[in-house]
Amino acid sequence: DCDSLPDILEALYDENADVRLAAAHALMNFSDIGDRFYSQAFSRYRMVETLKEIFRHETSSAVRGAIIQVFSLIRQPDTVSYLLDVLKEQDGSVRAYCIYTLGLFHDPNTAYYISPYLSDQDVHVRSNAIVAMWQFAKYHPALKLQIKKMLDSQDPAEIRAALYAMGEINLNWQDKLKQLLDSDDESIAFEAAFALTKIGDTIGFQVLIDHLV
Repeated sequence: DCDSLPDILEALYDENADVRLAAAHALMNFSDIGDRFYSQAFSRYRMVETLKEIFRHETSSAVRGAIIQVFSLIRQPDTVSYLLDVLKEQDGSVRAYCIYTLGLFHDPNTAYYISPYLSDQDVHVRSNAIVAMWQFAKYHPALKLQIKKMLDSQDPAEIRAALYAMGEINLNWQDKLKQLLDSDDESIAFEAAFALTKIGDTIGFQVLIDHLV
């Protein structure tokens, strides 16, 4: 209900971080927000300015990430320049969320801005850059090489990031995923299981269910 949007925006100022996160997630559910709410100039302006203000002062990385994703729903030219400014943030998790959001625009020209982050020092930034660019087929060979390089790393964080990307883009390297289910590093095994569930392999579900019970 678009009439509830002013109240949801107010909830972004709540003292409780969980309430702020719930408000940001509520905004993400308005898939047609650009068609219905943004026909009103002042409402559109208030939405954009509120999100920018909250983002600047927000201390929770989860809330900041959710706010960044809301920007993908806003059909406003100035959100593009704002997101490109956010890419300069020192916080790797914020840059990672931002890159993921740029991918939601489904614009081939976003690859120009995303590709430099394939070599970012932060592994989560790199994995989200892979996810964001995978929608463009011409980059698949280079992105597969990047994933293979991360999987061959001795750094568990790099391997987990590669597994996350594989699950998000539905990269069906099942043999490698099943091999990593037996990893001595439990976090790697679980990430491999999550990736398998994302591509619909029942083995991944079984591993996670066994752990839960």
